[in-house]
Order: sequence, then C-alpha cells, then structure tokens
Amino acid sequence: MSGRERAELEGLVGFFVNTVVLRSWVDEGLSFGAFLEGVKGEVLEAFAHQDVPFSRLIEELAPERDT
Repeated sequence: MSGRERAELEGLVGFFVNTVVLRSWVDEGLSFGAFLEGVKGEVLEAFAHQDVPFSRLIEELAPERDT
C-alpha cells in the first residue's frame, strides 16, 4: 500500500519505498500486548503523515548529528 495512495499508481508493480519514522519506548511494567497497542498507535499516526518527505522532517527537526 505504501506509496500507492493515488489512483493512477494502484496498477503499478514494483517496490515502493516510504521511510516512516517510528519511536518506541519499552516499559518493562507493560504487558507485551499493551506495548504492541502503543506501537500500533505510533504506526497509525506515522501513516497519517506519510506524505511528508523524510528530508523535510530532518530539516524541521534539525537534530544534532554526530558522525
């Protein structure tokens, strides 16, 4: 589904890459099911913003980089 939200792309065959940034914290006090429920929420939120190019995200956040 990724990269094929436009009707004219639905029939194309091939590998579409869409980098979606996710962040998760592991809380040892949560059950595995509760952890997965939190990850699910993060994934759905990320998909809601998947049209934002990764390069733009980096420009906006301007994280400190250390090679």
